[in-house]
Amino acid sequence: MPISTKDIVTNITSSETISGSTIVVSCQNTGTFNSVEIDQEAAKSYESIENTLTDRIDSIGYYYQIGGLRWITTSNYVGTTTIGTTTTTTTSTTTTTTVIPSPLDWKLIGTSYWTVTNGYEDSIAETISNNSSTPVVDVSTLINANGGLPAFSYDAGGVLLPDSRVFIVPYANPSATYSNISTRIFDPALNDTVPANGSFNSHYGGVLLHNEKVLCIPRLSSYIQTYDPSTDSTTTSSVNLGQSRRYFGGVLLPNGEVCLVPHDINQLTIYNETTDSIRTISLSLSGRYYYAGGVSLSDGRIFFVPYNRTSALIFDPDTNTVSVPNGSFPGNRSHLGGVLLPDGKVFCVPHLSTAARIYDPATDTLTTKAAVFPGNAAFAGGVLMPDGRVLCIPYMSSLAYIYDPISDTNSVSSITFSGNQSHFGGVALADGRSLMIAFSSSNMVAYGDLSVDTFDINVLLSSYYNKL
Repeated sequence: MPISTKDIVTNITSSETISGSTIVVSCQNTGTFNSVEIDQEAAKSYESIENTLTDRIDSIGYYYQIGGLRWITTSNYVGTTTIGTTTTTTTSTTTTTTVIPSPLDWKLIGTSYWTVTNGYEDSIAETISNNSSTPVVDVSTLINANGGLPAFSYDAGGVLLPDSRVFIVPYANPSATYSNISTRIFDPALNDTVPANGSFNSHYGGVLLHNEKVLCIPRLSSYIQTYDPSTDSTTTSSVNLGQSRRYFGGVLLPNGEVCLVPHDINQLTIYNETTDSIRTISLSLSGRYYYAGGVSLSDGRIFFVPYNRTSALIFDPDTNTVSVPNGSFPGNRSHLGGVLLPDGKVFCVPHLSTAARIYDPATDTLTTKAAVFPGNAAFAGGVLMPDGRVLCIPYMSSLAYIYDPISDTNSVSSITFSGNQSHFGGVALADGRSLMIAFSSSNMVAYGDLSVDTFDINVLLSSYYNKL
């Protein structure tokens, strides 16, 4: 039977249960015996353990999870594992393949990864706690893109790449046409952008696929496009999705498929990039312009933020079903985009509404918050900052609003904006800042400074946060 690692992970992450300063890992496989001592503190780090065990992993063909590392058993196993005073002996007479997931791996989401020790919930809480006495500073850096972005560059959202750069999702070109669009990649090390190769159609938001390509969600286009940062190349899907304006953002599902947020189409569309194919689920919705943006809930389900609808929608990829949660929204373009809060609730970003709504999936309840927002299409999307507050991205607002979910209060940025479709969507950067994507503005804006503790890169890359 596969070796169990539940006690191993518990012991390593609770130092008082480990005796001695080292952890001994002893394994026997096909006559080869390997024993490695790992420093107790180093064992809490994915990188430290991976570096220590790399040669063993390559030679014996399996590894198991210690803290942030996964062990995959790919052959017969007989061995003894000693952690302090705890010893486990496991034997196997048949070949097994077992994957024990890392508690923090951006490609893995769901309840077991959110709540596991040192998983998403713990990691986010630790970062916010570390910043409790030094919250994000109200300072902004203008991103000029080598001398200035063209006015009305019309970009709509961005996607964080594993190397900490950001792919800017194109919506239209400076001539306000919706094909043959060029785009850029923001490099935080340069505080500037570099061109991305390829000709793009019109998109609203994107997601990072498991193969580390960026999938752009079609807006005024009938075809999905993907960008590969490793080759600086673009691929257009062969699947014709039909008329434009059907989708508004997307969310990566736990299985690697992408759920396109239904905006003006009465079905749920799920795209598989590997097979370049779609599957659909029929909906029964009245009116038009249903939802604007989606949020991965901590349990892996998808919450769709109501735009013109008076109720939200939840998709469960495990059962392939949709349901309508409790709670009533104003409709009439009330909210645009959502942010997963550290406690697993969803903050719905006010657009025409003057109040935020927060949905609690644990109790299936919706709360209208007391903090007042401007309305008038003020914001388009939001970003969770490393101090736990939410930055609302200014669209028609002349100020960015920063919402504190603990005190239910707003503060405003010192920097002012045009108040005329200035920015659309944002990205949480690995350096602790938040990037506001330029829509009609001639500048992107990086909000915050580099003094804060930052979220783990796996948190930021995950589909919980890496989307419109």
